[in-house]
Amino acid sequence: DVDMRLRPSGNSGPIATPLERFLNYQRENAWTWEHMALTRARVIVADEGLKHRIQSAIRDVLTRERDAASLVSDVADMRDRIAREYQSDDPWAIKHYRGGLIDIEFISQYLQLRHAATHASVLAVNTTDALSKLADVNVLDRGIADELIEAMHLWRKVQGILRLSFGAEFEEMNAPEGALALLSRATKTSNFGELKERIVSTAIDVRSHFVELIEKPARGSPDRL
Repeated sequence: DVDMRLRPSGNSGPIATPLERFLNYQRENAWTWEHMALTRARVIVADEGLKHRIQSAIRDVLTRERDAASLVSDVADMRDRIAREYQSDDPWAIKHYRGGLIDIEFISQYLQLRHAATHASVLAVNTTDALSKLADVNVLDRGIADELIEAMHLWRKVQGILRLSFGAEFEEMNAPEGALALLSRATKTSNFGELKERIVSTAIDVRSHFVELIEKPARGSPDRL
């Protein structure tokens, strides 16, 4: 389903917008979280001329100079807002669990917006590709990038199996043995208990990187004082 409220003009606006109006909005009115989402934007269908114009417009927005303190503060605030609404202590809530998918995606998107003005090569619609490119230009430690990429692969495998097998919710105590065995095989762990331990420890590591890269710098930002 498409949530039409997410358009710049909300429910009252047009379904489609001219490219120049889109670009003007992104330059003048868009919030930081909208630019974070724009790092994932890709052209689905267009002739080559229009495709190039759209890609160039998006690139122009993402590579502009940004105030570092305001940017990191905005990213931290958005993560706090999501946590207040969706926070879960369930390690199987892969997306919203602290140290889960969102934390890795926010790290990737923040660093792209932070450094794209001087290193346009870091832009990538795929999160793991972006993390690797950020390490290539030395704005993210290679060891940390590798840890985050490995964590992303784990989250995607677990999330995919859970969504296909159980839909929106996974209740560990009521899950059939076959499903638990499938999760273990897919993640190359010896048993379900080992997988759960790996998920918890991986989330702790990811969360520590999020704190160091985003939360701590945001605390020192004037926007957060």
